[in-house]
This record gives sequence, C-alpha cells and structure tokens, in this order.
Amino acid sequence: MKAQLFVLIAATVAFASGRAPVLRAARSSDVAGDGRTYIVKVKDNADVNRVIMRGRVVLNRLMASGEEPSDADVGSRKMEIGNAKFFTIHANSRLLEALQDDDDIEFIEQDTLLYTAACVPIDNSGLWGLDRIDQRSGTRDQCFDPVGDGAGVDAFILDTGIDVAHSDFRTGRAVDFKDLYSAFSEPYGPSSSDGNGHGTHVASTVGGNTMGVARAVNLVAVKVLSDQGSGSTTGIIGAIEDVVAYARTSNRKGVINMSLGGTGSSINAASNAAVQAGVTVVAAAGNSNDDACGYSPAGASEVVCVAASTNQDAKASFSNYGSCVDIIAPGQSILGADANSGSGSVSLSGTSMAAPHVAGAVALFLGSSPNATPDDVKSWLYDGATMDVISGFPGSTQPTTAPPEHICCALDWDFCCPSSLVRPMATPNRFLFVGSDGSK
Repeated sequence: MKAQLFVLIAATVAFASGRAPVLRAARSSDVAGDGRTYIVKVKDNADVNRVIMRGRVVLNRLMASGEEPSDADVGSRKMEIGNAKFFTIHANSRLLEALQDDDDIEFIEQDTLLYTAACVPIDNSGLWGLDRIDQRSGTRDQCFDPVGDGAGVDAFILDTGIDVAHSDFRTGRAVDFKDLYSAFSEPYGPSSSDGNGHGTHVASTVGGNTMGVARAVNLVAVKVLSDQGSGSTTGIIGAIEDVVAYARTSNRKGVINMSLGGTGSSINAASNAAVQAGVTVVAAAGNSNDDACGYSPAGASEVVCVAASTNQDAKASFSNYGSCVDIIAPGQSILGADANSGSGSVSLSGTSMAAPHVAGAVALFLGSSPNATPDDVKSWLYDGATMDVISGFPGSTQPTTAPPEHICCALDWDFCCPSSLVRPMATPNRFLFVGSDGSK
C-alpha cells in the first residue's frame, strides 16, 4: 500500500525544486480552533482549482490508508483577492507534507487568531505627550496608537547632534548627515555625537524606538549647534542648503526640525526657501512668553510654528504665542533620550520639545502620502487638529485701554498706541492629533 501511495503522489503532484514552507503560529495561544486548519497560498500564475483538485486526490488516498482522519478536508473555502489566491485545508501533517511538494503552492500557513489592534503601552508619566496627541479629549488611556510609522521618510534634526549609540536609536535609523551628503562641512564636529544632549532628546521625540512619534522614520543628525548650544546663522543656512540639495538628489520625502531660535530675516528666508523647494520645516515657537512672529525661524511664513502645552491642556508658561503659531503640541516635562548615557532618559521642557512631536507627525503623514507637498502637510495638520482644547493662549486682539488711546490701538496705529496696552494677536487654538480615530 505504501508503495502504491508513493506512486500516486509522484504522479499527481509535480515535484518542486524548493518545498513550500509551512508557517506555524509563534505562540500556542494564537492558534485558531484545533490547530489543524491551514491556509494555502497558491502562486499567482497557478490555477487554484487544479491545485485543490490535486490536493483532494491525495487526501482521498491518505484517508483510505488511515493516514488522515475522516474530518480532513481540502478546499472547503477558496479566496481570491485580485491575483492572490488561497484555499483552506483541515488535516494532519501527512497531507501537509504532500502538498509542500506542489510546484503551484507558495506557502502553507497555520490559521491563527488576530486581535483588536493594540496600542503601545505608556508606562511612564513623562511620555504623557505621546498619550495626549492620539486623544481628542484630555482623558488619557496610557496608550499610543498613531496612524502610520513614518517609514521611508527622512527627519533632519538641525540641532546639537544625535548620540546615535543610544539604545532608543539602535535599529540603524539614526545617522550622521555627513555619511549621506559628503559636502556638509560639520562646523561643530561629527553630527553623530552630542555633547549637549538637546538634539538627542529632540530626535527621540521625533522617532525614538520607545519615546518617539514616528518609530520607523530615518533620523538624520545635522549638527548646526555646538555642544554649548549655539550656532551661527551662516552655518544653519548652509545646513539648510545642503539638506534641500540632498532631498532633491535622493528624491526622498523629508522634514526639517529646528528646535532653535533667534532673530533675523536670513534664517526666515532660508526656511521659507526650503519649504518652497518641497521640504517641510517645523520650528519651535520660542520660550520667551512673547509673540512668536518676532523670532526666527518661528516667524517665517512658510514653516510650521509650534507652541507648547502642559499635561493639563494649558499654555506652557514659557511658550511664545500669536498669529504665527500654526499648531500646539506637548512641551512641558517631556521624557526623552539622555545623550551619552547608553539607555537613560531625561525630562525637559520647552517649545523645543513641542516641535519634534509635530515633526514626527509630519513623518507619519509623509510615510503614507509620499507625494504630499508642504502645503498638503499644513492642510493635514490643520484639518486633523483638535480645536479649542488648550487654555491660556491669547484669544483676542482687542486692546485694554481707556480713551483717547483706545482709538489708535483699535486701528493698530503703533505710533500712538503704547505697546504695553496692546494684547497679543490671537493664537490659533489647534492641538496636534495623530490618532487612528478621525472624529472631531
């Protein structure tokens, strides 16, 4: 009988040079039913009905010899999605072994259970920002469940460098810009080192393995600030030029994060030019509790300017504000990677911490919309934002003064309206949202 069976199998199943693999559940708890149901993936150019027919011939012989039980089955369910073709079998190992030698079968996979999509657990209060930006309300659920992961997107961190050896980057995603673009001069030493810590913290919020928004984004260290935390306008503009040149030649989507600031028109002009060249620029609003329009690059018209909020959904006391602000994000007591500690973390506050939440969000969007322009990015941020949930930001342009000065102030005539009597311009009350629930 065994000799006859071998002849039958050889005649009905074309022998394959490479056997189709059998893929089993990684955990016994994930197995569906009794564990004997398998999904057979047929090669795209094969006739699924012929494969099922051959399988049934083999099964009938195996059942006749007692090597498969009476409840065994081949092809009780057939599924086709475009060119992808599948059918189910319910059997023991003997049939599996025979089907592995069918040239028209790509693989055989044990039927397993799938679950409601799990979020990333948030087990540290310092990561409250991640927990908050995927929620519409202030009630947090200790989870982070964003839409997308930023794969295929470059996030250029113009800062004090990145400690690429930190454990939160140990998937090879954090690299020195010099390694990608040799023309970059690195005015303050290798971008892959960070003697200050600011850039490392920022990068971990953009896309760290455990502390980041976009956990598959490519983090590119562009060291434009010294270990003392300062850098020249010339150096920063040169870096922006190099980043834009690289983005063009590589034909990859990217976002620039600048958690830095000062005053001057040159940085604003360079930042606007980068955006017009197709690279979204995210900038910190500044930490002076002042009008962001007076700072650079926060006041540049084309950038995404980010103000900071607290874990109580209020304006951070230090945050700049005003009409130049595009969006608000968490920026007080934010946990991030601690440079040169190996795997440590540190809590920092500032609009420098708010901006990378948004840069990470931009990476999420670009990862799923690779043809999006910077205008599309802003529209996505605006349209998706949770409105009017952050308290404490100026919401009125009306002056508080008595006649006759109130007439000048109401008309915005600076020459006769003392600046101390003018309330700051209203801040758009848009709060960053990256959750999978699109409800308003």
